[in-house]
Amino acid sequence: MRLLTAFLFFVFIQSCCCDFGKRTNRKYIIENNTVHEIQVGFYEYSRYLYGDSISGKGVLSEGMASDDGMGRIISASSAFHTDSIIITFNKNDRRQIYYYKKDQVKSIPSTAKNLLSDSSYFKESDELYRFILTEEDYKNAEEL
Repeated sequence: MRLLTAFLFFVFIQSCCCDFGKRTNRKYIIENNTVHEIQVGFYEYSRYLYGDSISGKGVLSEGMASDDGMGRIISASSAFHTDSIIITFNKNDRRQIYYYKKDQVKSIPSTAKNLLSDSSYFKESDELYRFILTEEDYKNAEEL
């Protein structure tokens, strides 16, 4: 009888535990594929959070996000903990601004690529997204 009670208790405990699924961790990389010096500033509610810079080609910044296995949505903005990003080329030569407005990603000047939109990243795998800044991005940026 004890064995049966212990078994039933074990079955009960197993049925009460929730399996939220597999945890997904995703890395976001912003890469400079130009010869220009680039600074990136990350903002939240118009407050500067942090920044990175690079002169020439290479990885400009990296961010990480996780769904915690509970269905939380992973996005570039959650990986970088930001709601707006400012890219500056060659110490204020040109600038590109990415931001949210009424739950939509926008940019100044307007561009199809947006650092806050996962669809603008190259999906190398479920765990790695890469945004590549190109000479075209430099040419499309606002002159200062």
